[in-house]
Amino acid sequence: MSSYTPNFIEIEEKLYYLKHFDFHAPGEHTLNGKIYPLELQLTHKNQHGDIAIVAVMFDIGEPNQAIQNLWESFPTMEGNSMPIFSPVDINQLLPDNKTYWLYSGSITTPPCTEGVTWVVLKKPVALSAEQLDKFHYIVGPANNRPPQPLNERTMTDSNSGGTEILY
Repeated sequence: MSSYTPNFIEIEEKLYYLKHFDFHAPGEHTLNGKIYPLELQLTHKNQHGDIAIVAVMFDIGEPNQAIQNLWESFPTMEGNSMPIFSPVDINQLLPDNKTYWLYSGSITTPPCTEGVTWVVLKKPVALSAEQLDKFHYIVGPANNRPPQPLNERTMTDSNSGGTEILY
């Protein structure tokens, strides 16, 4: 990406730098039992190689200008990965309210490595039905891993004194 400034987050006094982001449709997490039509995952690493992923849910609503800008940079063909040739302001893809749930989980693609810190933002962001349709046209009908059971994982709520996520 040209003119891209590295973004980072701080979790428990550790800095994690944004390495890449991807979208999954439908979403791979549930919020209050709902699976959202699209999920953005922002993958970060710290200096020790530890991974933290911020998940942002998208729901159908008003058109989203940041999503529109991204979609316009997509080539019009299917593919697993594609470079983005325009600068991306991550803050434009996030909700204003950045409260979240935090848990330790795994990467959602093989080999599904454990020990990943997940930050799941509670508030979804809107995109239009047409924008979701364009994503499906380019990527296909589904590219997600179904939500997994919580099992013995502990969820921390940012409202109970967790670290604020800032970009």
